[in-house]
Amino acid sequence: MGTGFSLQQGLVGKDTIFRLTGDSQLLWMEYRAASQLPWDTLWVVLRTPDKIQGAYRLYRVKTDSLLYRGQIRVRTASIYLALIMPPREYRQILARKRFYITDASHPTLASLRNKAQAQAAQTQPSDLSDVSIENIELPSEALLSTPNEKIEEPLIEDDSMDLEVPDLDTPDIGEENLDLEDFGDLDDL
Repeated sequence: MGTGFSLQQGLVGKDTIFRLTGDSQLLWMEYRAASQLPWDTLWVVLRTPDKIQGAYRLYRVKTDSLLYRGQIRVRTASIYLALIMPPREYRQILARKRFYITDASHPTLASLRNKAQAQAAQTQPSDLSDVSIENIELPSEALLSTPNEKIEEPLIEDDSMDLEVPDLDTPDIGEENLDLEDFGDLDDL
């Protein structure tokens, strides 16, 4: 990440801490893939502890097929998590990058962490039925850890999680294809 870009120098002002001086600020972001990817564009989703702040595109650089580059816009001081993913494939995260945006009211990382903890406390649901998918997939605790901590998420291996996906391309299921024995004992309903 950097504050600017030039063809001669590449990214200018590389850092993970940036100061917001106006209502918003444009930053440059680059992602280098380990191998050739099938997509010409990638998405960057910006997340703060309280919500998703936006989604932006990274375009493949014509002179280097492993490099993607684009601009992102930040509008508020906070701890950000940038998630780089293929288009329309939200569960395949290629990279994560944490960065910090300070301003006059939150000039230090400690003040940003205090703000993030207050936001996380306000957004904690009191009942599990209030948990949204957004909070499950991108927990705010990951944003509050220090940059040197490695976040390890447990892998769930459970056969009960396997879902059978219906074929949506076929026309309506007629009564001749419907077997009520598949539903078990209907008196229990």
